Amino acid sequence: MKHEWRVREATPDEIAGWDDLVLTNRDGGLWTQTLAYARYKQWDGLRVRYLVMEGPYSVYSLTLEHRSPLGVQWNLLQGPGCDPEDIPAVTEALKRDGPTIAGRLISVLIQPFITDTDEHRAILSGAGYVPELPRMLNTYTVLVDMDKSEDEIFASFHKRLRNHIRSATKNGYVVERVTEPTEETYEAMWRLMQTVAGGKGSDRYREYEAYRQYWSEFHRSGQALWWFGYDGEEGPQAISFMINFGKYLVAKDGGSRPDRAIRGGHHMMRWRAMQWAKENTDAKVYDAFGATPEAEIDNEEHPFYAITQTKKRFGPLVDHVTAQLLVLDERRYRLFMRAWLPIEWRVRRRPGGIW
Repeated sequence: MKHEWRVREATPDEIAGWDDLVLTNRDGGLWTQTLAYARYKQWDGLRVRYLVMEGPYSVYSLTLEHRSPLGVQWNLLQGPGCDPEDIPAVTEALKRDGPTIAGRLISVLIQPFITDTDEHRAILSGAGYVPELPRMLNTYTVLVDMDKSEDEIFASFHKRLRNHIRSATKNGYVVERVTEPTEETYEAMWRLMQTVAGGKGSDRYREYEAYRQYWSEFHRSGQALWWFGYDGEEGPQAISFMINFGKYLVAKDGGSRPDRAIRGGHHMMRWRAMQWAKENTDAKVYDAFGATPEAEIDNEEHPFYAITQTKKRFGPLVDHVTAQLLVLDERRYRLFMRAWLPIEWRVRRRPGGIW
């Protein structure tokens, strides 16, 4: 039986309890749908809408909105969090109800956190979407199933990884959880983040203030986990910032000092984080947050090649569908891309384009 969906804006009461509602989504709730992420995006100058999609069940979607003289564009952040087979019906509701909410809606961008399969690609294509480049680093990632015993999780790691963790433990590597991060915490993380690529940092990184705001918002929501690793030398050898929301433990940011005195400490820190989360949270999946696509795992030219060789020892690579674009007004969207976007780009250079 085909169900009709409708889309509306959330009420003030729904927004006040937004995170709890997001956890009821069919995808289990994602950190990119949280109030913390909404506050960060608003700090970054973006407009946020809280959309509720109602059908046989309800879906709660944090949505970015971009306005220009040519019309309105929506970005459903890693949404919609519905069952894949319901995406076409939800899309029809977005096309019908979106203009009532936002005015002249000219495009909708989605990137549901679903695996990249022929079936899912066919559903998206049939609903009118065209694949775009991925907008999230964990489009391709390593996922560890934490919904089993510690012994079973540890046994699922690659033998070399298990040996590294045992060695770091034996040689006195120390892992500490920081419950109240300070400015010094953020600055220490930022310094270690610059050690990648031979000390050049990464062109993916934004300015320090953006990260500081990001980390602060998730700490404010009680969803941030900070881990420091020490090898006996001066200061931390490694730091990891993780987000715990719903069933996911996401290794969002991290850095380490290359000249480590104890081998395997960074791996040990991630394992300790999983152990702690398993005992103290509802996390069922560890997301290593970013890897090569499975088809390029042996491509040494890929920017994530080196880090993927380490991450894949924790678990299997998982490919998710890329971002998907639905254009509702071809003429206005074309004009926006050709004429307006270059002007806007010169005025405010945003790493993620308009988002």
